[in-house]
Amino acid sequence: MTAVANLPGIAKPPPFMPEERRAEEKERLARMSIDGFLGCWSALETWDGVKERAHLIAAPTLVIYGALYVSFTFEGIFFIGTLGYNEQAAGLAGIVSSLFLVLFSTRFGALAARYGPRLFMALGPAIMALGLLWFARIPSDSRAWVLGTTGDASVLPPADYFVDLFPGYVVFGIGLTIMVAPLTTALMTSVPSSKSGVASAINNAISRVGSPLVNALIFVAVASAFYASIAEQVPGTPVDTREFRIEVAPLNQPEDASAQIQSAARTASTEAFHFAMFVAAGLLLVGSAVNALGIRNPSRTATGPGAEQPPPEGHEAPTGALRGGGHERQPPPARAPTGPASEPP
Repeated sequence: MTAVANLPGIAKPPPFMPEERRAEEKERLARMSIDGFLGCWSALETWDGVKERAHLIAAPTLVIYGALYVSFTFEGIFFIGTLGYNEQAAGLAGIVSSLFLVLFSTRFGALAARYGPRLFMALGPAIMALGLLWFARIPSDSRAWVLGTTGDASVLPPADYFVDLFPGYVVFGIGLTIMVAPLTTALMTSVPSSKSGVASAINNAISRVGSPLVNALIFVAVASAFYASIAEQVPGTPVDTREFRIEVAPLNQPEDASAQIQSAARTASTEAFHFAMFVAAGLLLVGSAVNALGIRNPSRTATGPGAEQPPPEGHEAPTGALRGGGHERQPPPARAPTGPASEPP
């Protein structure tokens, strides 16, 4: 299933193929990947013990991985293409989320093992959604951070970073830290242990194919909103022509366009980015609800040195054996009868 999911990235058209033929081959490979994935999914649903639990694996993985894919993709493109961050600054902007993950994920993993993953899998995506909603308020004139030591570059980020980005990354990182550690365990324990391999295959295939598909569908809506915004700001602009769409792309600042088009494109890109963040936040909230309703905590059984353990298979415990000392309790001796009936004749 994973091989089918990765087919478009492995089987690429050769570079010497004409451009039109290459486009046809890419489309054919994409359809093969989707058809193969759906075929594998249909076959897996017929296996005993998987169909009943498949939705518990598929739904959280699809929406949560899709939201992560959307947020990471659009943040990088928007920060660099629209706001003017350089690549180094855009990479370091979100490092605070990774620091939360490195420092506290082990602790939340231990808490999930103790209390069960349900609460953490429901709470984490909801908090992450709040972080993305903060990004949905970034203004189009937010000052860019160009990391460097020459010219207008600086080592420290500008004040706008701490207002527009930093709080969102902090909240997003807290939610990510709460969710990541229990994620795999929660998905794998949602199915019988004999089907854990199948569950892993479903989870892996959906994360590889489902997330890019969600991202592609959202990008279609983002592009439509982008060009509609430009047409509204600058009436008469030929936004439907191929030449204009090559010159002016969503979430990027056109270089050769007029000043009016550049200003409209910056505003339209910001609105399109806000739309993408709203969609990603909605996906995370859906994932949170699915986890809260679908994930079941494992039963808490007594374990440890003081817990009563069953005897090994095929071994019978001695009658009346004491658990603590290892000695067998002997039956009490028979008491000698007393009275006239006890005297020998």
